[in-house]
Amino acid sequence: KALAAGLYVILNSHHDSFETELGSAATNQDVAKQDSAIIVELWKQVATKFKDYNEKLIFETFNEIHDGDNWSSDNEAQLNLLNVWNQYAVDAIRATGAGNATRWIGIPGYAASPKSGLAATFQLPTDPANRLMVSAHFYDPSNFTLSPEGEWGVSEWGHNATPGNFVEDCNEDYVEDTFIQL
Repeated sequence: KALAAGLYVILNSHHDSFETELGSAATNQDVAKQDSAIIVELWKQVATKFKDYNEKLIFETFNEIHDGDNWSSDNEAQLNLLNVWNQYAVDAIRATGAGNATRWIGIPGYAASPKSGLAATFQLPTDPANRLMVSAHFYDPSNFTLSPEGEWGVSEWGHNATPGNFVEDCNEDYVEDTFIQL
């Protein structure tokens, strides 16, 4: 219905078994091999199902993939494995042909954070269609955007918020600067 209404739709792999296993997969080849096979098969099946949909359907390889409860990582083995997994997903999608040969694909860094998408360790996969975009999920300031009714002590946002009710250095200038960098 969303596509029929003219909207763009982003379809991603969301809360799959490997989503929080990046740490164990980076240190255990059996887990990495198993998760890699799941990723390839998952994207092969999803891409085949949707290969004839128009360009308003966009795929995003992963949703905020991370290691357990660790939402920030500088672990090189994990970051490199995520680059490999993104390549596997792109290859599986492109191999199904039809609309997927040139469909836009979002590629997230670790936890899909803007910081990880800007990091030197982040690599866009090789893509014959050259139709990849960096995918970032932006929740800053998290203790405002993810907190119901100021439960975490921050109930306002922006330059005209009441002093003490907002996160210092995380207002409009911060958001604009982050998106300019992206």
